[in-house]
Amino acid sequence: VILTAIAIPVGFYMREGYLAARAKKIAGEVVHERFPEMSLMDIRRVREDGLRRMVITVAGDEAPGGERVKETAELIIKKAPATDKLSIRFIQSSRLIY
Repeated sequence: VILTAIAIPVGFYMREGYLAARAKKIAGEVVHERFPEMSLMDIRRVREDGLRRMVITVAGDEAPGGERVKETAELIIKKAPATDKLSIRFIQSSRLIY
């Protein structure tokens, strides 16, 4: 009985960790597929008001078009488990050595 009482919360915690890792992996694959010209800088998951939000940071020479970003965000939310909201940040960078 004691082991069961311990195992149930641990099981929920492990499941959430698995879903978070899987969502980050899927998001990274989608970003690399949709934005091959950009560098993926960071993928972070944040809990906000009970929602599981993902923040993705990419860097590149030019910002992608708004429609392309919107489609990518919708695709990630559709494919990635346990992702309620998504933000994509862009950092403009310059190539110093060619």
